Amino acid sequence: MLTLLSASAPAELFARDLYGTVSGMLYACSNAARAAAPFASAAIALLHGKYTTLLAILAVLNTLAAAVGASAFRTPAVARQR
Repeated sequence: MLTLLSASAPAELFARDLYGTVSGMLYACSNAARAAAPFASAAIALLHGKYTTLLAILAVLNTLAAAVGASAFRTPAVARQR
């Protein structure tokens, strides 16, 4: 399902003539994060000497990501007043 959505969402949300540019930018950001994650994780673990520090940082980042995701589902104040 995610594959279908990632292929059709940029075309529906943005102009169809910009599909390649928008898709390229989305996938470039995703692939850059995937490439940097192992190196960043190793650097954090090696600099502090413990994997518990890495686990704590990942837990904080995960909580922040969940908060940002949850805020996307909140209704605007204008819609609640009606």
